[in-house]
Amino acid sequence: MISSTLGFSLVVSVIIVLIMYFIDKDKYKDKTEKQHLNDKIIMFIVIFSVVCITKACINHESIIGDSKPIVQAIKSSDQCPF
Repeated sequence: MISSTLGFSLVVSVIIVLIMYFIDKDKYKDKTEKQHLNDKIIMFIVIFSVVCITKACINHESIIGDSKPIVQAIKSSDQCPF
């Protein structure tokens, strides 16, 4: 799960949002719980997107998981692709 881009992004996003939730818990006492939850959901979406795109760009892999490029898969097999 951690080796795929989506799994890594999910784990990192959850950890960061939980840390921010516990740090800012006292700060949001005068706001309603719904506003506080909406702020954290928006923060989660932004962090998830940034980490997912960054990891995909750095590792040059597909977003869903580890996959071989088609050219490499054709070169590694001895059979005709047709």
